[in-house]
Amino acid sequence: MSSNSADIAEASEQDTDAWLEAVVREHYRGLYAYAHSLTRNPADAADLTQQVTVILATRWQNIRDRSKTKAWLYTTLYREFLKSKRRDKRMVSLDDEAVHEDPVSPATQEANHDGRSAVEAIHSLSEPHRSVLSLYYLDELSYREIAEVLDLPAGTVMSRLSRAKDAIRRRLIPAT
Repeated sequence: MSSNSADIAEASEQDTDAWLEAVVREHYRGLYAYAHSLTRNPADAADLTQQVTVILATRWQNIRDRSKTKAWLYTTLYREFLKSKRRDKRMVSLDDEAVHEDPVSPATQEANHDGRSAVEAIHSLSEPHRSVLSLYYLDELSYREIAEVLDLPAGTVMSRLSRAKDAIRRRLIPAT
């Protein structure tokens, strides 16, 4: 390889490294927030987010249109979450056989509109509803982008978002 070709390859590699670094810097917080809304565990969310950044570093060539990097990242995160969920289902744990507490306690139903009760209300949602709500409000994705990330029709996204908001409203606003 001539020195000119080596210089071009090195410059291209530096450009790619800079681009990858910029992508991670721009999207890491949003990815972590989305991962946390899915896993409901800070350590698992950090692991999942880190896993997605490693996948980005190793498979960035799979992103055909760099303007769609955000959707690619969220889709990858969601797919990795589903993979880990399937793996976890296969593993038998004594914790799974333990008695689970009722996620809807009377204290939660009567809670004021503070941050903790809102987080509890969001965590009480089923994963499909929590996921759509998180992508829409926390990550500010459009219906179309959410549909692309979750591989769903846009109408299903709108329906899940509406049901999620209704469920949270019912938990936060006590019946009079």
